[in-house]
Amino acid sequence: MKVLCVGDLFLSAKEFGGDGSPEVREVMWAGERAEDQHRLQQIMEVDGPEAVPTPNGSPKPTGRTSPLLTP
Repeated sequence: MKVLCVGDLFLSAKEFGGDGSPEVREVMWAGERAEDQHRLQQIMEVDGPEAVPTPNGSPKPTGRTSPLLTP
């Protein structure tokens, strides 16, 4: 199984379980400042995750995928 682990300015992908192995791809979902990230989070809380752009470096889903959610 291949895993895409997405972190941000508050919690890095490594803190979510990224271990640097070839099967775990790490992507950062953030602007350049914490304020930018906070603004995006507020938009997602109201309008859902599709209301903001996906992180740079995120692959397009192919085949069968299953999301793993974190606290």
